[in-house]
Amino acid sequence: MTLDPSISRLIIKDKQGHQILYTFPLEDQELAFEKMIELESMGLEVELISPGLSQTLALALGHDEETSQKYQEDLQLEFEQHGDSCCVSSDVVSKKDLA
Repeated sequence: MTLDPSISRLIIKDKQGHQILYTFPLEDQELAFEKMIELESMGLEVELISPGLSQTLALALGHDEETSQKYQEDLQLEFEQHGDSCCVSSDVVSKKDLA
């Protein structure tokens, strides 16, 4: 089974019913934002979902669902085992560091 190509698209979903309202190619990001603003001005609660780097990479590499799931699990495990030894975690940065 091939990985769903819709993960390489921007998706506007209804927050309450989780129904997909619109999809856009990644290169139409501005159009997606405009549509989202339009929907919000009509009183709808919507969210814009953008695929992550790992999802896009898996799709580009032609991973099937099983391989993609294994990749996501391995990636999450790597993050958990790596810790924050070389990365700044949000609780380490103070307001004075940002000034």
